[in-house]
Order: sequence, then structure tokens, then C-alpha cells
Amino acid sequence: MKVTREQKVTEAVKRMKVLGLSVPVIFAFEKVGKIYCSDEVLFKELDDNYKKLVHEFETKHQAVVYHLIHTESEFGELLSILFCV
Repeated sequence: MKVTREQKVTEAVKRMKVLGLSVPVIFAFEKVGKIYCSDEVLFKELDDNYKKLVHEFETKHQAVVYHLIHTESEFGELLSILFCV
């Protein structure tokens, strides 16, 4: 059975709530498909490069990306992509 985009979005919203993401961030994703990136403690809208990356990732993996986490570490910059397939 193929999982629909709507089912993936529903699962993503559940996961966002479990993670404790803010209500406005969850609402924006659920209602208009807006994805945010966490950068330490701030939520930022995606820039054009991240939007392109998300589109390519979703297309390649038939996934729904619901949040990004940007982290700076001793190894360099890391980007975690949270998604449902």
C-alpha cells in the first residue's frame, strides 16, 4: 500500500509535537507547508539554497521534509533533515 502525501504530513505533525516544536512552526507546516530550520534556539525560514535542497531531497526519496536542524560543530556545519517516507 502506497502512503499518500497527506498521510506523511499527518505523521510529520505528530513527530513535530513529540519533538516539542513551537505551535506556530507546526501550524505553518500543517496549513501552508512552510518548513523552518532550527539554528541553536531560533527558528528561521528557509533560504533559497535550503528550499532547493529540500525539493531535491523530497523528489529523490519521495519524502516529506518537515524540519531542518543546523548545527555548528568542531567538525564543521551539520544539517539534519527530518522527514517522513
